[in-house]
Amino acid sequence: MKDIFPGGPGLELQVRALLSENGAAGECLAGFEPRSSQIEMSAGVARALESGQRLVVQAGTGVGKSLAYLLPAAIWACDTEKHIVVATYTRALQTQLVEKDLPLVRRILDRSGRNFSYALLMGAENYLCVRRLAGAAAAGAELFDSAGGAKLLDSLKRHAGSACTGLRNAIPFPVPAALWERVRREADLCLKKRCPLRERCLYMKDLHQAMLADVLVVNQHLYFAGLPVPAYHAVIFDEAHNVEDTAAEFLGFSVSWFRVGKLLAELYTPAGGGRGLVTRITNRPDDWRRGFETAVLSAGKAADNFFLSCARNAGLKITAVSAESKSARVTRPDLAEDVLSEPLLRLAEQLGSVMETAATEEEETILAAYKNRLLEVVSSVRAFLKPQGRDSVYWLETRMLRGAPEIELRKTLLDVSRELDERLFSRALPVVLTSATLAVDGSFESLRSALGINSCAELILPSPFDYRANAVLYSASSLPDPGPDSEAFETRSLARIIEIIRVVPGGVFVLFTSWEFLRRAKNFITGRVTGREVFVQGEMLADDLLRSFRRSGNGVLLATETFWQGVDVPGSNLACVIITKLPFASPGSPVEAGRQEYLASKGVNVFSAHTLPRAVIKFHQGFGRLIRKSSDYGAVAVLDPRIITRSYGVKFINSVPECAYTSELAGLADFFEERSSRPPLKAQPGSGPDTFLSTPDDGGEDFRSAEYDGPSVWRDTPFL
Repeated sequence: MKDIFPGGPGLELQVRALLSENGAAGECLAGFEPRSSQIEMSAGVARALESGQRLVVQAGTGVGKSLAYLLPAAIWACDTEKHIVVATYTRALQTQLVEKDLPLVRRILDRSGRNFSYALLMGAENYLCVRRLAGAAAAGAELFDSAGGAKLLDSLKRHAGSACTGLRNAIPFPVPAALWERVRREADLCLKKRCPLRERCLYMKDLHQAMLADVLVVNQHLYFAGLPVPAYHAVIFDEAHNVEDTAAEFLGFSVSWFRVGKLLAELYTPAGGGRGLVTRITNRPDDWRRGFETAVLSAGKAADNFFLSCARNAGLKITAVSAESKSARVTRPDLAEDVLSEPLLRLAEQLGSVMETAATEEEETILAAYKNRLLEVVSSVRAFLKPQGRDSVYWLETRMLRGAPEIELRKTLLDVSRELDERLFSRALPVVLTSATLAVDGSFESLRSALGINSCAELILPSPFDYRANAVLYSASSLPDPGPDSEAFETRSLARIIEIIRVVPGGVFVLFTSWEFLRRAKNFITGRVTGREVFVQGEMLADDLLRSFRRSGNGVLLATETFWQGVDVPGSNLACVIITKLPFASPGSPVEAGRQEYLASKGVNVFSAHTLPRAVIKFHQGFGRLIRKSSDYGAVAVLDPRIITRSYGVKFINSVPECAYTSELAGLADFFEERSSRPPLKAQPGSGPDTFLSTPDDGGEDFRSAEYDGPSVWRDTPFL
């Protein structure tokens, strides 16, 4: 073992020293400044790793939590010759960890002579398969109708010949989705040791590095699906407020109209004289192909009939192109006649009949894979039509996908606590969960109950940002209560949104809890807001929408669900976040309705134990969109008066950092005028958002600046 200090102090002392004023972190990162919250978090992670404990940490924006957990994790892994998995929710955070934070950790550990290694591993569909690439090149005429496609294949082949990784995002040119689906790795199509191109396999290169890495970065979906590495000795979940929903998604199932249609098209499509797997099967009876093609077309018609019948019988219609999805819960068996299973079973049987005479091992593997895919669809369809168990909800969703209607059948597990306890928390390994939004009113009880954590150490650490000086909370407490008088609330809120926009000098997010209210706001605002661009979620892709909003400088973005978290717009490009309603989940949502019924059946107070905590966490996430670095300033405007008038409003207030407060528009205008007249703050190096784009990392605990002598803070007397 190698230690920073002679005599070998414990891990906690080491990380405290490394992150201190004269520590190695400052020597390796220009402008580094010690942060007490970062040091305490790093020390807590060190204690958890050395003791084998579970630890839950809420760390506010700007703490630098990535470095806080990576540094002790890296030292522990190197010195004990163990392996640690870091599981994130977003790709953006994965990118930051691998490209920014882990290289910094390596530089720090290099100073002590440690040979630290790390790797990134993603799902199979993110990797280029050299064998499938070779097959696509051989079938180029089937894939492309132009010479451009053939040139793209040639470029891919040249890239594969020199690439160090098979990841799609490492390819230095764009690859169209249709081509990528033909050349990407698919686990059930992999020949493994039998592959003739195994020595050139890019995925195996990445997997080999992953197996050797001290720290392995993955996403939460891959973690719950099962890691293709033999062993790990600790796991750290970042963006941990998503763990419950990710686990519930993995432990359920879904089958969609699009997925079934795509599967059938891969088997056979009449276009271009006939394409698909059927054309590549060699040793088959003369009449087999004709019968198989007919069976595929018949199954396609059955799929159309089945999915449309499910939607119709559930009372759902697809009538217009919209970003909004519609859903319905299914509680009775046999929602629709199962006209799909038998055609798919016949196809599976036909594929099985030619497996024994397959010309090559590759052909046999492909036939087996497609047979199993058909059987998996049948299993899901039959399970959906026979709902079972109080701890699951069955539901379907309709939406537009690539300009076409999509219908998806789903099963969602309502309580993941037992599964997570058995698979994760009862195991003898350290587990760390961290995010900026985990606690409700200073307690992790809601999170612990939802995830099945019986015992753990806990830390709540404040943001280093001065919210009292740089943020104001505006409450429209005079508006009607949206509960008993929703129509009056929405009407007056729309006028108030216009008034707020007029006093805010920078960009504005307007966050909604329903698509209906968002559409109404769009119609009202159009023509009433001048000198600004208005952007509406659903009118372009989310990434394009956000880029356009940033470029505008003072735009207005109307958005719902996905923009409450995972969006990072530093500076005056986002100067105000308007929260139209407190974000209580709709009781009409199938999953929410199912969860409430399930909890009520167990004698749980649903509102206090489930509904309110989830709303508080989401509110905290929405609030956290505002201040993303130390030089940011702005306002959060809450139009829902219940934050003041209802007794539970204090839980929302206590969840966010302490800041100035006003209930008057004049006070809001004065805040921006006063704040803009001050010299601009210099952003602290490394004190910006812990992630790049789309990382849910919000807010923080109360922070009081002893040097600040500005307006009264929110919990004392009004700002103005």
